[in-house]
Amino acid sequence: MRDSASDFIRPVPDPEEGGKQRRPRRWLIFAGIVLLVLALLLWYLMSQTTLLDGFLRSLRYMGKNGENYGSVSFESYGVTGYALAGDGLAIASRSGVTLFSEDGETLGKQQAELSSPALEGTQDALLMYDIGGSFYGVMNLNGKLLCSGTAKGQIFDADIAENGSIALLSSSEEARAVAEVFDAKGSLLVLASRSVEEAPLHLSAAGDYVAVLSAGKFSVYNLKLELQSSGDSNGALRAFVRRDGTAILAGTGEARLYIP
Repeated sequence: MRDSASDFIRPVPDPEEGGKQRRPRRWLIFAGIVLLVLALLLWYLMSQTTLLDGFLRSLRYMGKNGENYGSVSFESYGVTGYALAGDGLAIASRSGVTLFSEDGETLGKQQAELSSPALEGTQDALLMYDIGGSFYGVMNLNGKLLCSGTAKGQIFDADIAENGSIALLSSSEEARAVAEVFDAKGSLLVLASRSVEEAPLHLSAAGDYVAVLSAGKFSVYNLKLELQSSGDSNGALRAFVRRDGTAILAGTGEARLYIP
């Protein structure tokens, strides 16, 4: 005869075994919460660039200041040009260009005859050119000359974009000036050329844009020198295009934001 009481018998679980099964789940939940907090903290630091920059800067220059970190000594004759290139400083004189590290060490030199030297730097390269002359060249951050060329006319202004493309504004027999964009591979192949009918004042390049400021007019082009926008210069003497195509127009005692 079957014992009816056995139908109601259930094994009693071991409390220690149950705790062992639940404990890994608790650790997974705790680890997930920690990862979420770290992700939120990282997002906050990335959105607050000044805080992130300050944190990275404190790690990089820990225990150092302007007095004990590094200095640069050089001799200048006449006109001298300066530019930041990567983490270093480039200095140009009439005899050429010297690139220094932030520790004050000489990274490289290039000899060139520059009557009125000027420099423009990016995180990867350095553009040197001679205002009023015709020479221009590009160095890497080890001081090696990547390419050099000679403008057809006198150079008014020049700039280098982040991708290494060179924008050059020089005199021309056909117009008041000509704007040119060269490739970033060192062959100095002219990618685009455009005449400037007004008296040129300034040129700048950033991202995929080139800006030309002339007497009474301001124009923004792409790297093919196709016109993207233009407007009145409003007496500006300098124009600095930005990566998004906007620009800062600066004049005597006034600067304003240009939005296409």
